[in-house]
Parts: sequence; C-alpha cells; structure tokens
Amino acid sequence: MMIRMRNNAMTAVMVTTVIAATLALATTGGEAKDRVKVGFIGPLTGGVSANGIGGRNSADLAVRLRNADASAKYEYEMIVLDDECKPDVAVCMSSEHFGHSV
Repeated sequence: MMIRMRNNAMTAVMVTTVIAATLALATTGGEAKDRVKVGFIGPLTGGVSANGIGGRNSADLAVRLRNADASAKYEYEMIVLDDECKPDVAVCMSSEHFGHSV
C-alpha cells in the first residue's frame, strides 16, 4: 500500500514537471512579460491529500516568489487540478486541460 501511494505521488510530481516544462518552452519571449501557465496536478483529496496539498502550496509559493521578482522574464499563472491520487485521472486531466497527453 505504501509503495502504491508513493508511486501515485511520484506520478503527480512527474506530470506537474512535464506540464510546467512544456508550457515554459512553448512560451516565446518579448519585451512585455509573457504569461506562462504552470500546471499542478496532484492528489488534493483522498488518502495522500497531505502530500498533494504540500506540493500545491510549494508550487504556489514558487510562483508567487517568482512573480514578485521585478527582473523575472515571465509572469507565471498557476493552474491547480485534483487527480484524486489516480494516475489515469491525472493523464485524462492533462490531456483535457493542457491539450496534449503525457
């Protein structure tokens, strides 16, 4: 049971990282700050919701700190989705909300 929960949490982290990296690479630079959407998909409900909420809070803090930096090249916007600690739900959400599969 513990290994499965850890695998689900790791899946959520990997999905979030892939989506964030893809969105960051897809954004082009310019003189005005372009907006980059950072997606977080994690277990916000269910048995390991504490891990998902902690991950969401960490990602939110990183986005807020980066946006507070006047020298930042981009303005970041965070999109948070709950995958219910189910990998198939996470894949479905990434396809639905971000336009591609992981």
